[in-house]
Amino acid sequence: MNDRPQIDKAYHYIRELIAHRQLQPDDRIPEDRILTATGVSREDLLAAITRLVNLQVIVADRDGEPIVAKPPLDEMQKVYAARAMLEPGVFRMAAGRRSEQSVQRMRENLIAQDQLDTPLDMAEYAALNREFHMIYIREAKDPNYEKALSEIYDRICIYELFWGNNKAEEDALETHRAIYEAFDAGDGDTGSYAVLKDIVQAEQRIREYQE
Repeated sequence: MNDRPQIDKAYHYIRELIAHRQLQPDDRIPEDRILTATGVSREDLLAAITRLVNLQVIVADRDGEPIVAKPPLDEMQKVYAARAMLEPGVFRMAAGRRSEQSVQRMRENLIAQDQLDTPLDMAEYAALNREFHMIYIREAKDPNYEKALSEIYDRICIYELFWGNNKAEEDALETHRAIYEAFDAGDGDTGSYAVLKDIVQAEQRIREYQE
């Protein structure tokens, strides 16, 4: 029977290997190394790999062996286009519905981003970045937008694991501060512009890293 905590342990270990560039696209998953390092069973490791396959972080090579996937560029373009179409408008909705608690959570998240160590732990940064944006997305109180953008950010987290870097975090901090200030002030127009700027910059950074 699968052990959920052990599956999570193997899952996060593999993500850490990718985040720290110890596994690159097309690299085979070092199953024996992971078993030794984590102490999980092979059954639980396979369950963790299956979870990553479902997220398209891992695919099978010609021999059926699990390897690190490389998200296709055209997929990334579609994801960021969808984000640009939805998220600025969602911010406008959220700015008029924000609570003191959500403003406080965003402030604390921004402080945590600013205090990240360098070289950057991309897994930690990706999680903070996702939660930063989901704070105001949830405040829009539209379940359809929330579901769509949550799925978009699941993909963006993967892109950041592969292609994020310290410069990405520095640039994002600037736009995140502008987003936070607009959210705190309830300024939907200024904030939606900052959100769009954040989207454009994020996609551009990934393109530059790929080149």
